[in-house]
Amino acid sequence: MCLPWLFFKRDIPLKRFDRFFPCACNICGRNFETMEKFIKHSGFHSIEDINNGIYTQFGTVRCGKCFRSFSTAEVMSKHPCATVIEGLSPISSSGSLDSLVIQ
Repeated sequence: MCLPWLFFKRDIPLKRFDRFFPCACNICGRNFETMEKFIKHSGFHSIEDINNGIYTQFGTVRCGKCFRSFSTAEVMSKHPCATVIEGLSPISSSGSLDSLVIQ
């Protein structure tokens, strides 16, 4: 008995890598504005170079804010710097610094 595929289909949320997040390639040192550009760039490196970065725990991608290295862009997307850049800012949406209190 074969059941239609639609019964087993799940909606899996897709991650967006096209938002602004500065990062750099740990293999060649090139800088990127988004993780999407880094992912496209990593296809130009050999599989041996990428595997070497992952297996030696040197990483293939580096955060542009804190310079911490990560094995993949997926791992870096869960990094705390990524959530800060998404919009968690101490400044109000009006852009005024008057509401900012420094203690």
